[in-house]
Amino acid sequence: MLVIRQQQLDVFADEMRQRFLSRLSDYLLQEYPDRAGVDSTGKWHRKLAKAVSEAEHFGIEIENDVARFVELKFMNDWDFPDNEAGIQVLDILRNEKLDGTSKIDAVVASLEQADPIETANNPEAIS
Repeated sequence: MLVIRQQQLDVFADEMRQRFLSRLSDYLLQEYPDRAGVDSTGKWHRKLAKAVSEAEHFGIEIENDVARFVELKFMNDWDFPDNEAGIQVLDILRNEKLDGTSKIDAVVASLEQADPIETANNPEAIS
């Protein structure tokens, strides 16, 4: 019988996390080379790790959903969800009745909605 100690499991988990952070970094650097290459490597990886931890704090755990959350943070200059859309977004992220995928889907949908004031002032913005 194979017995794995908690310390060994922790090492495996850390290795998987580092691989995920590396893939996530590669994706963002490839998709957004002009935006992503600004920071030093150490600072860049710390931002990614912090964003992943924040996603986990909100109950977002599936890699694809975590990547979407980190991408939203990245596209909002790391301010997300503390930017202007923050109150509604935070309400969604803190909703314990939603799973991680539902949270990210709801956040994206709320961010894609047109600004009601802008829509009223510019009816062509709807199309």
